[in-house]
Amino acid sequence: MESSSQIQDLNVLRLKQEPLSFRDLMKNRVHDILVVASLYDCFKLEEDGRLTELIFAEYQDMNFTNAPHVNRVPSASKALEKLELGRYDLIITMPRISDMDPFEFGTKVKQINPDLPVILLVSSVKESNHYTELDQNNPGAIDKIFFWTGDSSVLPAIIKYSEDKRNAERDILEGLVRAIIIVEDTPQFYSAYLPMIYKIITNHTLRMMKQEYDDDLKLLRIRTRPRILLATTYEEAMAYFRKYQVYILAVISDMKFPYRNKVDKKAGLKLLKAIQELEDSVPLVLQSMESESRRFAEALKIRFFDKSSPHLLNDLRDFIVRHCGFKDLQFNTHSGEEIIVKDLKGLEEAMDIVSDKSIEYHAQRNHFSNWLAMRGYLEFASRIKAYNDPDEIGNFRSLLKALLKRQRRMKHKNAIIDYFNPENYDPDVSLVRIGGGSLGGKARGIIFVSIFIKRFDLGGHFPDVDIDVPATAMIGTDVYDDFLERNKIRLILNRELTDKEINKIFLLGQFDPEFEEYIRTYLLYHQNPVAVRSSSLLEDSVFEPFAGIYSTFMIPCCMSDQEDRLDLTLQAIKLVFATCFHEKARAFLKSTGNRHEDEKMAVMIQDIVGEQHGDYFYPTFAGNLQTYNFYPMDRILREDGMANVALGFGRTVVNGEKSLRFSPKHPSVLLQFYDRKSIFRNSQSHFYALKLKNETRTLTGSEADNLELLPLEVAEEHGVLAPVASVYSAESDNFKESLFEKGPRIITFANILKWKIFPLDKILIDMMNFGRRGLGCEVEIEFAVNLATDKKKKPRFTVLQIRPLITHNKMPLINRDSIKDDDLVCHSQACLGNGTKTNIRHIVFVKPDTFGSTKTTAIAKEIGQLNRAFKEDDPYLLIGPGRWGSSDSLLGIPVDWNDISKVAVIVEVGLPSFYVDPSFGGHFFQNLSSLSIDYFFTSPKNYKKNVNFSWLNSLEPKKETTYLKQFSFDKSMFVQIDGREGCGFIVKPGMDSKYRPEGS
Repeated sequence: MESSSQIQDLNVLRLKQEPLSFRDLMKNRVHDILVVASLYDCFKLEEDGRLTELIFAEYQDMNFTNAPHVNRVPSASKALEKLELGRYDLIITMPRISDMDPFEFGTKVKQINPDLPVILLVSSVKESNHYTELDQNNPGAIDKIFFWTGDSSVLPAIIKYSEDKRNAERDILEGLVRAIIIVEDTPQFYSAYLPMIYKIITNHTLRMMKQEYDDDLKLLRIRTRPRILLATTYEEAMAYFRKYQVYILAVISDMKFPYRNKVDKKAGLKLLKAIQELEDSVPLVLQSMESESRRFAEALKIRFFDKSSPHLLNDLRDFIVRHCGFKDLQFNTHSGEEIIVKDLKGLEEAMDIVSDKSIEYHAQRNHFSNWLAMRGYLEFASRIKAYNDPDEIGNFRSLLKALLKRQRRMKHKNAIIDYFNPENYDPDVSLVRIGGGSLGGKARGIIFVSIFIKRFDLGGHFPDVDIDVPATAMIGTDVYDDFLERNKIRLILNRELTDKEINKIFLLGQFDPEFEEYIRTYLLYHQNPVAVRSSSLLEDSVFEPFAGIYSTFMIPCCMSDQEDRLDLTLQAIKLVFATCFHEKARAFLKSTGNRHEDEKMAVMIQDIVGEQHGDYFYPTFAGNLQTYNFYPMDRILREDGMANVALGFGRTVVNGEKSLRFSPKHPSVLLQFYDRKSIFRNSQSHFYALKLKNETRTLTGSEADNLELLPLEVAEEHGVLAPVASVYSAESDNFKESLFEKGPRIITFANILKWKIFPLDKILIDMMNFGRRGLGCEVEIEFAVNLATDKKKKPRFTVLQIRPLITHNKMPLINRDSIKDDDLVCHSQACLGNGTKTNIRHIVFVKPDTFGSTKTTAIAKEIGQLNRAFKEDDPYLLIGPGRWGSSDSLLGIPVDWNDISKVAVIVEVGLPSFYVDPSFGGHFFQNLSSLSIDYFFTSPKNYKKNVNFSWLNSLEPKKETTYLKQFSFDKSMFVQIDGREGCGFIVKPGMDSKYRPEGS
């Protein structure tokens, strides 16, 4: 915690105004250059190839972006014509232009546009001396003379010099950007210095940015590089220093240059003396061709470089790297040990162990401020430099540490994702990326939620709860592309293969060794169990949010060997990649109209939320939230949303197994517990937990790998059951919320929903409101909650995923009241979907007389066989009992997507002898919505009235199997659902025309 004195110091260190954002820096850029040169000079300049390409190549080499476009003209008159017609940001002219002296040309340019820089490019010492002398007699015509030696790196240096000169005042004074002053009046020297300095700055800046930021932010941070201010006179240099004094990193000065309009052999000495009197902490360099000038520099205790030395450029390079903040900080500890600091975390930790003398050394020389500025922390750097009492080392140490802690907390305020770097990874960073390319739909959702939790201060609404997202490493699609290419996967998969065969091919593949090393290092920092999850390009898109199509694998943390854990994680990534090619994925992609080639797979490695209990790991409970309730009942409205929760992992919920559902706005209403039988029939009886002591070294490809289904008694032994369970008393026919009572344990969440030991309903209401606001549509959110057995720890609510929930709003074509019951196939007041369908000519009907809960797996197999016989453009209606798509075969028919890929409408029939609640919240349910598959639910009470069994039984089947009948018709059925009310009906083939309004 920050002490009151530290907080007071922090409050004192306020800037007078907020600095410019990174996006507002470098406002004036050079986009278009006009080069005035004869054909011969232009040929010399570019040798072979176009000048634009030459500049672009240099820009790429220096990692600059947005290389400008170059236009060349052979004469001054042509150039002046161009200026009258178009806009240019920079003119570069050669001395030999046929129709005009370059100074006369410069004067005419300034008459057209006084602010347009004109650069003269000379190519020999004699030429340089000649035009430098002429420049004194033609002030203002030429902005600067540069020396061309055949090195194309001078071209981007000219461009950057021009940009720095135009942007310096705003960027430095308002944006807090740092600057280096170069005082040199000889074109030959500054034409060599500037390219070298720009390359040093750019390369070191990119090296540091690569360690901490993603691609977009790297390009943004490059704008905070130091500006180079080139001065050629004493007065110009002094004006620069006085204006930007607190932002100057260093001054590098020649010895001889103009002072008071005359060349002064000791102007540099006078300048550096004056600067020392104003600011004694700025690193200074004196340069001279005269070696005796060294003694003057030594008298001032500043550095001296001999301009005639062959090592001059190397000396300058070393000085800039060492003294302008680019080099890692080097400290001595109290015991004399030397330590190197590379990042904020390392600097914060170093403050506990480095000596006072070492801190004093760096503070007096502004090393802390410069080091921070060169890493993009400009505001932080300015605050540290503004601290006016660095001699009080104890105060300075505690203040710097407090500021570092605050900076690290704020660093990810907007959930900017760091590139993972094994050398300086900070495990406090919750989101990192590995590899380039897209991060996929799920990852985008996690990033969005991380932003939105902080931006809307959701945690501040619930100070006693930690609300967050799990620590996540996001693996970009470039890794997927590289893996497929490296192992020639697409060539191998040139024929139909089973899912198992595909898995085997992927498991035999090899990753890039550097990628494996990244994963190894990441896992060393994250010793908790991790989940390896898919995040494909098409997952969680706004219009077709894929759900449950791809696999998730959980990796335990208690492996006896870290290499085994690494191997399991790499296997899991490969198997997630493989699911892109599985039959289910191909069928689903085809159903949505997407090409398989358009899909790519990113992967997330997420810390699993939960707690260790003996040999198992799991959260207290998990679930999902839908902001739109497709099954309104009693006083629970569609807009009130619906949540499903279950003890342990959320696999129980997404697989459509028994869980507890409630509306966050009506948490005390438990619709599934409406009588004694329903209590036992609909209550969760088992839960999923991760096995920690699983020493297997291979994954089978099943999501159940490493998971175990446990009875409630195990959770009670672990001390986890009390918050979510009640005891049912047969004597009083009611629930009791104490596990000291005898009787069956029922998962009711009463202690949470009724007695409010955890504010779940309120958190979910906030999540609904902010989710709708953030995505601009109805959403589904997966979450996990851990109520730690250690009461000193805060409860934790973690968002695992957010995705759009598709709803529509179309007006009905036919009034239900006008239709005779005998003309209907089915009607219901509980439907999923909206709008109409008119292209269904087939029915697949599960025969009630052969149906049984022990036969559902065989029925699913028969449905899959019939499904394959249907054409893509000839869908069918599927009618049968139980919960469709349930992974629990005792609750319904466990069809997979490839079993029903051509279905258009599903009817879930509730039989008196076989009734389960409709499949709220499962992945199967979500995909019905995304594929616009209509879903009818009929209750056991009115099943004969809702479904026209007499008509179905009178039909002659086209095909009949042990459990199914298939009916086919010449005319289509008509399906209509009013999504606002949830009511719908299906009209018999060809009967809809007599009920349609004329013209519809």
